[in-house]
Amino acid sequence: MYPTKVSEEQRLAQADEKTVRSQLRAYRELLRGLHLRGLSKLFQIGEGYCVPGDWLDVSKKRFPCGLAQAVQTIHEQHMLAGLWLAPFASARDSRLALEHPDWLLRDIAQKPQCVSLHHNGLFALDVCNAEVKQYIAHVVKVATQQWGFDFLTIDYIYAAALLEHAGHNRAELLDMILTIVRDAAGPDVLLNFGGAPLASAIGHAQYCEISAGSAVAWDSARFGHVKTRERKSTQQAIQAIAARGALDGWAFGANPGVMLFDTIASFDDANRASYIDAFIAQSSALLIAGNLERWTDKQKEAYRLSLKQFALRHGIRVEGVEAR
Repeated sequence: MYPTKVSEEQRLAQADEKTVRSQLRAYRELLRGLHLRGLSKLFQIGEGYCVPGDWLDVSKKRFPCGLAQAVQTIHEQHMLAGLWLAPFASARDSRLALEHPDWLLRDIAQKPQCVSLHHNGLFALDVCNAEVKQYIAHVVKVATQQWGFDFLTIDYIYAAALLEHAGHNRAELLDMILTIVRDAAGPDVLLNFGGAPLASAIGHAQYCEISAGSAVAWDSARFGHVKTRERKSTQQAIQAIAARGALDGWAFGANPGVMLFDTIASFDDANRASYIDAFIAQSSALLIAGNLERWTDKQKEAYRLSLKQFALRHGIRVEGVEAR
């Protein structure tokens, strides 16, 4: 998905200490009256806490008390603390890219390899570089062992294997670097992979996203000419989930992607039902995004219904007792 400056700034602006506290309060209120024992609850800090690539340089403006304090705040609400990372990529204007240009993956013409247009452009790192391997392992260890995160979403997995090089094919590159990430995280940390060739997640991650993600509209006409299923589109996401949902439970816990409840009220009844059914039918995770404080009654009702149906699929009744 090609971001506009406005949409990206709005998304990144949501990552700060104040928002973490306010959204935790809003989520607890949203769950009031629901019995959730048997379901793990997760609050994940997404993009915006640092410049991608400079993962340990947390913004003091956004998180003046640091991410370890944010983890503590989340744990006080009896929730797992999650963090979004893309350790195989770096923004073109990051300190890492400026100080370590030799860490960037380059083609035969010595051109840096672009991963995404988000964040003013993301470049892939050369995961065969010994210093890059050490850096990635160090980032994961700090996030889990020092900051205390229980759950890591590792995004842009494909960035580790854009080019076959150093005598390794793409499958070998992925297995090598994902083994490093798994070992650095330790056995108790849950890993969720995004943007991953699905086979690469087997044996490395507890969860893996099986769609490219839903969009703010049912489908985006702007990308209608793009001949690929791997783009942000609610309609395309539903099709991908249906095709890949059978992987749930034996390859990994299938994560259908993030449900965007900020816009679900704009769908007609049939599309809304299809959206909810797809995201809970064959999945082990139900992740949402949006400003809960601004949700309408219809959005809240849709989420609570989704949560009940998801819990029932896993043999848990969700009703009658205040969430704890």
